[in-house]
Parts: sequence; C-alpha cells; structure tokens
Amino acid sequence: MRSCIVIPGIVVTVVAISLQLAIFTISSNYSVPDSPLPPSNFPQRGQEIGHRGMSIFVPENTLWSLQAAHLVGAAGAEMDITFSADGVIVCAHEHELQGFTNDTGNILLKLSAELKTVVVTRKSNSKTIHHPDHLEIHEKILATPGSVNLATLEEYLILAKALNFFVVIELKPASPDKHSDFIDKIARTIRELELIDKIIVQSFFPDLLYLLRRKDPQIFTMLLFKPNQLQTLCDEFLDKERAEKWTWKTICGFSNVIDAVTEALIFRVARWIGTGGVVLEHNYVDEKVVEYCRSENIYVGTWTVNRKEDKERVRNLGVDFIISDCPMIHC
Repeated sequence: MRSCIVIPGIVVTVVAISLQLAIFTISSNYSVPDSPLPPSNFPQRGQEIGHRGMSIFVPENTLWSLQAAHLVGAAGAEMDITFSADGVIVCAHEHELQGFTNDTGNILLKLSAELKTVVVTRKSNSKTIHHPDHLEIHEKILATPGSVNLATLEEYLILAKALNFFVVIELKPASPDKHSDFIDKIARTIRELELIDKIIVQSFFPDLLYLLRRKDPQIFTMLLFKPNQLQTLCDEFLDKERAEKWTWKTICGFSNVIDAVTEALIFRVARWIGTGGVVLEHNYVDEKVVEYCRSENIYVGTWTVNRKEDKERVRNLGVDFIISDCPMIHC
C-alpha cells in the first residue's frame, strides 16, 4: 500500500519540478536581485558536509547528528525541514513519522507540543560502524551523546551557532497555502540568529527558492538537481503490473522528454531565480559541468558522495563542497 502512494508521489514531484523549470524559463515576471557571492567562510575546495548530520552513526537530522558532524571535523551539516500543524518548523526529511521515528502520523497534522517527545531512530547505514577504520570515531561519538528528539529549526540553528558550524537547509514542499508563512519563518529565524553567512538554503523546487529570494535576497540559495530522475523511477521502481497500465506507459513514455527539459533548463533557471549555485547529484558532475559553473561564477556542490574514490574524483574536478553520509571517512 505504501509503494502505491509513494511512487505516484515521486512522479508528480518530478513532473512538477520540470514544469516549474519551464515556467520560470518562459516568464519574465520572476526576476529577483542577483544572488550575493558566497562569503569567504563558505565551504570550498571540496570540503565535506554531513548529509543529515553524521547520520552514518547517529539518528538523522537530530542535534546529536549535528554535534557528531562537528566532532569529526566536517565543514558543516545538511538537514531537512518541514512544519507542524501550528506552524513550528521541525527538522525532518519526510512528513510521515513512521519509518524514521518511534511514532506514527503526519508531522503536518500534529501540534509542536506533540512532537517534542518524538524520538528519531533512523540512521543512514549502520554497517559502517563495524568497519575497523571507523570504530575509534564511533566510540568517540558515543562518548559525547546528544539529543535524538525531533528538533525544531530554531533549536538546531542555536546549537550550530554555538558550535560556529555551517548549515545547509533543504526545503521541500508541504501545504501550498502555507508556503509563504513557511518561508517567512525560515528567513526570520536565520536573520534573528544572525546566521546569514553560515547558511545555504537548497531545494529541488525553484518556486520555494524564488519565494525565499524575494523575502530576503541576502540568504544564499542553491538549486538541487538529479538527472534522469523520472527515467530511473520507470526503469527500477515500477512493478510489472503497474508498468503495464496505460497511465504509467504514457508517463514513462515521456520520461526522456521530461528529464531532458529539466536538464536543459537547470543552470538557466538557477540564474533567473537568483540562486548563487547548484547542488548536483555526483554522477552528473564532470569536468565540463564544473568548468561551466566556474565560467559563470556558479557555486557548486555535489551529493550524496560516500565512497573514497568518488570523493576524490569530484574534489579533483573542483567542486566547492561534498555532501556525504559519512563526512571525513568513507562508507
């Protein structure tokens, strides 16, 4: 039942992203001030940022995961946000609590008071703990425990500020009628904590970045991109019965077109909505892409890079930062 919901949701997401890119391309009404250049203290020369913190060892997007990423010497931590029924921004990759916490239900439908006791349980890959090279690091992290409760954005950023640590925030769509309030609160929290020069906000969705850029042009934003996303879905995740239905045949029949439109417009749209850079799936990063970004003064990051050889490859190509489940080690 869950796959019946998730797969159409992914398709809608991919198609929505492509349509947004097309709309931004043909419209002249979306102009915003040029993005500020990344401050000199931003990650550079392939520095590593923890994907959802140090999620290889401790539960993702928690204060402990942030603390652990800082402990191992990462340049920063990446995290995801959504919001509660009463509008409090919380750190979570998805809305449904089942699967990554000890609770069930939808974050969007729960009050922030109900979420305070929710414990995050999911890690990215606990097998790495048993690697001989990582035991010492793991023991060091366990010796300095932190909170694994579902954190609010404010709690997360207060700790990051105390640690003088860099944060990458990923925006995802939720309730469209609440997006404006969502963006307002994000911008206000960053401003009130005086963290403009310590934060990047990234998203696959240009409309969310556009809203944020209109709200506060000084917040540095980056557009996320993964090539062939719809084609991959059609090839790898559809079961035979669903793949034979005319609806899926039609959607997947146009997957190459939809993916090509997305790829063709990604850099142009990143500029037109005023973002300062792009964060690219690491298999897409090559010498030509990085050279283009350099020629256009586009700040460039890549995700999610875990293997030692992959980290070395993208670092040698000249990316500014690397998002990894296992920063400062390999997994």
